Amino acid sequence: MNLTLDDLKHTECVMNWDIDAIRKQARISRLVEKFKEKLEEKDVGQTWEALPILLFLSYENFVSKNSVFDSSYLRYGEDVIQYELFVRKHYKAAQHVLHSSWAQIFFKMGNLKSSLNCMSKVTPYKELSNEDKAFVLALKASVFMMYGPPGKHI
Repeated sequence: MNLTLDDLKHTECVMNWDIDAIRKQARISRLVEKFKEKLEEKDVGQTWEALPILLFLSYENFVSKNSVFDSSYLRYGEDVIQYELFVRKHYKAAQHVLHSSWAQIFFKMGNLKSSLNCMSKVTPYKELSNEDKAFVLALKASVFMMYGPPGKHI
Protein backbone atom coordinates (compact mmCIF):
# COMPACT_ATOMS: atom_id res chain seq x y z
CA MET A 1 0.00 0.00 0.00
CA ASN A 2 1.37 3.40 -0.98
CA LEU A 3 0.59 6.37 1.20
CA THR A 4 -0.53 9.67 -0.25
CA LEU A 5 0.42 13.19 0.73
CA ASP A 6 -2.83 13.39 2.68
CA ASP A 7 -1.52 10.54 4.83
CA LEU A 8 1.55 12.57 5.89
CA LYS A 9 -0.23 13.98 8.92
CA HIS A 10 -0.75 10.46 10.28
CA THR A 11 2.87 9.32 10.11
CA GLU A 12 5.33 9.04 12.97
CA CYS A 13 7.93 11.44 11.63
CA VAL A 14 10.17 14.17 12.90
CA MET A 15 7.96 16.86 11.37
CA ASN A 16 4.92 15.64 13.36
CA TRP A 17 6.64 15.36 16.74
CA ASP A 18 6.15 18.99 17.91
CA ILE A 19 9.86 19.52 18.38
CA ASP A 20 9.45 23.31 18.22
CA ALA A 21 8.14 23.25 21.79
CA ILE A 22 11.50 21.98 23.09
CA ARG A 23 13.97 23.38 20.56
CA LYS A 24 13.37 26.94 21.75
CA GLN A 25 15.10 26.05 25.01
CA ALA A 26 18.13 24.32 23.46
CA ARG A 27 21.38 25.73 22.05
CA ILE A 28 20.70 24.57 18.51
CA SER A 29 23.85 25.69 16.68
CA ARG A 30 26.05 24.01 19.29
CA LEU A 31 23.99 20.82 19.12
CA VAL A 32 24.08 20.72 15.31
CA GLU A 33 27.88 20.94 15.28
CA LYS A 34 28.17 18.33 18.02
CA PHE A 35 25.99 15.83 16.17
CA LYS A 36 27.66 16.46 12.80
CA GLU A 37 30.96 15.55 14.45
CA LYS A 38 29.37 12.50 16.11
CA LEU A 39 28.06 11.31 12.74
CA GLU A 40 31.58 11.41 11.31
CA GLU A 41 32.97 9.14 14.02
CA LYS A 42 33.73 5.71 12.61
CA ASP A 43 32.00 3.83 15.43
CA VAL A 44 28.72 5.73 14.94
CA GLY A 45 28.52 6.63 11.25
CA GLN A 46 27.28 3.30 9.93
CA THR A 47 25.35 2.03 12.95
CA TRP A 48 21.75 2.36 14.11
CA GLU A 49 22.93 5.24 16.33
CA ALA A 50 23.23 7.32 13.17
CA LEU A 51 19.45 7.26 12.57
CA PRO A 52 18.34 9.66 15.32
CA ILE A 53 21.29 11.92 14.45
CA LEU A 54 20.19 11.98 10.81
CA LEU A 55 16.63 12.81 11.85
CA PHE A 56 17.84 15.58 14.16
CA LEU A 57 20.14 17.07 11.50
CA SER A 58 17.49 16.80 8.77
CA TYR A 59 14.94 18.62 10.91
CA GLU A 60 17.34 21.32 12.06
CA ASN A 61 18.70 21.80 8.56
CA PHE A 62 15.15 22.24 7.26
CA VAL A 63 13.98 24.69 9.93
CA SER A 64 17.09 26.89 9.82
CA LYS A 65 16.15 29.78 7.58
CA ASN A 66 19.69 30.42 6.32
CA SER A 67 20.51 27.10 4.69
CA VAL A 68 19.52 24.95 1.78
CA PHE A 69 18.23 21.49 2.67
CA ASP A 70 21.04 18.94 2.55
CA SER A 71 19.55 15.88 0.87
CA SER A 72 22.73 13.90 1.57
CA TYR A 73 21.06 12.96 4.87
CA LEU A 74 18.51 10.99 2.83
CA ARG A 75 21.21 9.02 1.00
CA TYR A 76 23.14 8.47 4.23
CA GLY A 77 20.00 7.17 5.95
CA GLU A 78 19.33 4.83 3.03
CA ASP A 79 22.80 3.32 3.46
CA VAL A 80 22.27 2.79 7.18
CA ILE A 81 18.89 1.09 6.81
CA GLN A 82 20.16 -1.08 3.94
CA TYR A 83 23.40 -2.35 5.44
CA GLU A 84 23.29 -2.17 9.24
CA LEU A 85 22.12 -5.52 10.61
CA PHE A 86 20.11 -4.29 13.62
CA VAL A 87 18.28 -1.73 11.50
CA ARG A 88 17.58 -4.25 8.74
CA LYS A 89 15.64 -6.26 11.32
CA HIS A 90 13.39 -3.19 11.70
CA TYR A 91 13.59 -2.13 8.07
CA LYS A 92 9.93 -1.13 7.70
CA ALA A 93 10.03 0.92 10.91
CA ALA A 94 13.22 2.72 9.92
CA GLN A 95 11.80 3.42 6.47
CA HIS A 96 8.56 4.69 8.00
CA VAL A 97 10.31 7.29 10.14
CA LEU A 98 13.02 8.35 7.71
CA HIS A 99 10.99 8.48 4.54
CA SER A 100 7.88 10.05 6.04
CA SER A 101 10.12 12.70 7.64
CA TRP A 102 11.83 13.47 4.36
CA ALA A 103 8.52 13.34 2.48
CA GLN A 104 7.20 16.08 4.75
CA ILE A 105 10.36 18.14 4.31
CA PHE A 106 10.26 17.82 0.52
CA PHE A 107 6.53 18.60 0.49
CA LYS A 108 7.03 21.77 2.56
CA MET A 109 9.83 22.78 0.18
CA GLY A 110 7.44 22.37 -2.75
CA ASN A 111 9.19 19.32 -4.21
CA LEU A 112 6.15 17.13 -4.79
CA LYS A 113 7.95 14.51 -6.89
CA SER A 114 10.56 13.76 -4.20
CA SER A 115 7.87 13.80 -1.52
CA LEU A 116 5.78 11.22 -3.37
CA ASN A 117 8.88 9.12 -4.04
CA CYS A 118 9.65 9.02 -0.30
CA MET A 119 6.03 8.25 0.59
CA SER A 120 6.03 5.29 -1.79
CA LYS A 121 8.53 3.61 0.55
CA VAL A 122 6.49 4.10 3.74
CA THR A 123 4.51 1.35 5.43
CA PRO A 124 1.59 2.89 7.37
CA TYR A 125 2.28 3.02 11.11
CA LYS A 126 -0.83 1.02 11.96
CA GLU A 127 0.43 -1.82 9.74
CA LEU A 128 3.79 -2.10 11.53
CA SER A 129 4.35 -4.95 13.99
CA ASN A 130 4.42 -4.09 17.70
CA GLU A 131 8.17 -4.61 17.70
CA ASP A 132 8.56 -2.17 14.81
CA LYS A 133 6.29 0.36 16.52
CA ALA A 134 8.57 0.12 19.57
CA PHE A 135 11.55 0.80 17.29
CA VAL A 136 9.79 3.91 15.93
CA LEU A 137 9.11 5.18 19.45
CA ALA A 138 12.73 4.47 20.45
CA LEU A 139 13.91 6.62 17.53
CA LYS A 140 11.49 9.36 18.59
CA ALA A 141 12.78 9.25 22.17
CA SER A 142 16.38 9.35 20.92
CA VAL A 143 15.69 12.46 18.85
CA PHE A 144 13.98 14.22 21.75
CA MET A 145 16.87 13.38 24.08
CA MET A 146 19.28 15.14 21.72
CA TYR A 147 17.75 18.44 22.78
CA GLY A 148 18.98 17.93 26.32
CA PRO A 149 16.81 18.45 29.42
CA PRO A 150 13.89 20.02 27.52
CA GLY A 151 13.72 16.85 25.38
CA LYS A 152 12.76 14.60 28.26
CA HIS A 153 9.16 15.77 27.91
CA ILE A 154 8.00 13.86 24.84
